[in-house]
Amino acid sequence: MNNQKKYRTYMRFGETNKKTTIKEEIKQTVTFMVVIIICCIGWYFMQPCIFMQQRPTINEVVKEVKTDLKKTVKPMDKPKSEPQEKVDSDSSEEFESQKKVESDSSEECESQEKVDSDSSEESESQKEVESDSSDESESQEKVDSNSSEECESQEEVDCDSSEESESQKKVESDSSEECESQEKVDSDSSVEESLRKKLPSYISDEMDMSNSLGLTKEEMRYLLEKSGLVDNQELIDKLSCVMADTVSQYEVNELFALSVMSLESGYFSSYLAVNYHNYGGMLNSDGSAMRFDSMQEGLKEAIICQYNNLKDGGNIYDVNDTYCPPNAEGNTGDYEWSTLVLSIMQMYASALYED
Repeated sequence: MNNQKKYRTYMRFGETNKKTTIKEEIKQTVTFMVVIIICCIGWYFMQPCIFMQQRPTINEVVKEVKTDLKKTVKPMDKPKSEPQEKVDSDSSEEFESQKKVESDSSEECESQEKVDSDSSEESESQKEVESDSSDESESQEKVDSNSSEECESQEEVDCDSSEESESQKKVESDSSEECESQEKVDSDSSVEESLRKKLPSYISDEMDMSNSLGLTKEEMRYLLEKSGLVDNQELIDKLSCVMADTVSQYEVNELFALSVMSLESGYFSSYLAVNYHNYGGMLNSDGSAMRFDSMQEGLKEAIICQYNNLKDGGNIYDVNDTYCPPNAEGNTGDYEWSTLVLSIMQMYASALYED
């Protein structure tokens, strides 16, 4: 029962009986009241406009009053008397003076118009001047634009020329490098030819180890680089210089000295060689290894040590008896040391004759 809607039946014009809810009826009533209120408000605001249209204006009222006065009041006769004539004379003078003033003002107006005309002509001439200046500025801008285009084209030309110069420099650099490499090849070929004249292809044990071969710095460097037994370029450079300088003072076979140092230092890579620059396996009187402060000092002392062992002769087996005695501890007694030195000498010489 609570969920059922309550309906009312009523008749509307042109309709049959229709059931509506109370909610719809209230909605219709509220809508009708809102329409009535809007109509009342409109009438309230429109009422003053309606009444204002019916009211006469002030000008109309004044006009009606003047008309009534003309109808009721009659004009009075003018009395003929001298004071009145005097007044008329004064008024005529005032009228003339007024005319004179008006004439003066008209002349001033004409002069002002003339001045305005002159100023307008000046403004027109000024406009013409400005127009000419604008034309000049446009032509100047055009000239500037053309000059900027010329500058850009010149910059492009300069850029192209710079690129050409860079390419030319690169070509020249490449050619110079090729020339340098060619010169190096020529130099190496000449050094190799000189070395082959001084070094035999086969090393004999009868070679005198106390005679210098007369190798130069370049020849010693080339021999070390060609053999590939020493991979330290700094050592190669210093060894070449020290060998050439020291052998000029102490007569030693350069190939023999190089081979002894290679054997004693493990091709310049042993602990004593790397840390203490002892390249000849040299010992102190107490049996400890000698230590040197620099690579140059260690190389020089190794060559001097070999020179001291060659005083009694240049035979390699005699050097073996003093430098590394056969009866020393760890030695087989079959001149193993001298055999190893000869084999290393042969490796250096063979590298020179390899194709």
